[in-house]
Amino acid sequence: GKILVCQQVSSDFTSMTALFEDVNVMHQFYSTILQPSLKVLVG
Repeated sequence: GKILVCQQVSSDFTSMTALFEDVNVMHQFYSTILQPSLKVLVG
């Protein structure tokens, strides 16, 4: 029924949000740690 669909959409949305947060964390990690290191290495 409709409740089941709502639960499914809700859990999908939660998964997407978690994935987005992971990507955001990875991006912060990249820009704060990897990028400066690359600049130092490349010169």
